[in-house]
Amino acid sequence: MRSRAALFVLTIVLAGGIIQILRLRVQSNDLLPEYSTRRTDPNGLSVLFDSLEGTGAIPVTRSNRPPSLIQNADATLVFAGVDLFNQLGGDSTISELEALAGKGNRVVVAVSRAPSRFEKVRPVWDVHLIAMPRTDSEDDDDEPLRWPAYFQAGPEWQVNRSEKDHPVVIERKFATGSVVLFASTWPLTNEAMVQDRRTELLAALFNGKPGVIFDESHLGLEESGTVMALSRRFHLQGFLAGLLLLSCLFVWSNLAGFPPDRSFPAARTGRDSLSGLSILLARNVPEKNLIDACLSERRKSGGTMLRPDQLDQVRGAAIEKFQAIRHELHDTRQRRHQPYE
Repeated sequence: MRSRAALFVLTIVLAGGIIQILRLRVQSNDLLPEYSTRRTDPNGLSVLFDSLEGTGAIPVTRSNRPPSLIQNADATLVFAGVDLFNQLGGDSTISELEALAGKGNRVVVAVSRAPSRFEKVRPVWDVHLIAMPRTDSEDDDDEPLRWPAYFQAGPEWQVNRSEKDHPVVIERKFATGSVVLFASTWPLTNEAMVQDRRTELLAALFNGKPGVIFDESHLGLEESGTVMALSRRFHLQGFLAGLLLLSCLFVWSNLAGFPPDRSFPAARTGRDSLSGLSILLARNVPEKNLIDACLSERRKSGGTMLRPDQLDQVRGAAIEKFQAIRHELHDTRQRRHQPYE
């Protein structure tokens, strides 16, 4: 019993250690991609998400579904940390975002990086992304630019914000909605919320729409349709935890201790060959006819015939030996059923 309790406690401690390690990994943001609203380091968007949610003025949610499955209308959809020419290079993705804007949504696409001068990319929506020129003081500074690129767009795009006389935030109408392009994701990050919050820019970005949705699917956090995803969706974590606890209790109740507990006698079942032979003879051959049956079998096997005087002598010796064997079998059986000392 003590060994079972010790093993059960060890299992609980091990499970608690694994959960603690996973919790620390999540807190250290190692398991989350950059620009996720669940990430709390400078490159995350948790401060912006929590701030909008804390106002209580508009509903703020996350979406782990592909853009084609988003059914919301008249909301602000934020796609932060997008590689403009790799993730939005396909015509199907562009069509999906245009369809979302056509439902009355404001689709915000914040670019994660600027292309290098050796990188050849085709324009998206007739928009060219160009690396921002650096001044001499910025060349000497190792800190990356907050706006590392700017846009060169056609006349259908409206400039909402400029840096160094270069447009960095532009917007274009699509039916009843619009698409807003940010040349950098930095203004939305936790670092920007603390060091240099662009309040006017953020207010204009989220104003006029009754809801905000932060897309996480383009960062790799997409719903997989698994059992765990369904359990999170329907809040079944407590039920699964109860099943896990019940399974642990079942395993614990059926564990065999090691080394085995010798304080109780071991249960023995069945009989050995000698006991089986004695029972078989007792059922089929009466005790008074046992010697005659043995002599008859001896004659059938081709043994030497005995004279009457020899027969009486052999019968007497056999009876004595048979009685001795019976007592020995009885003593052996009694010893085997005695408890261990």
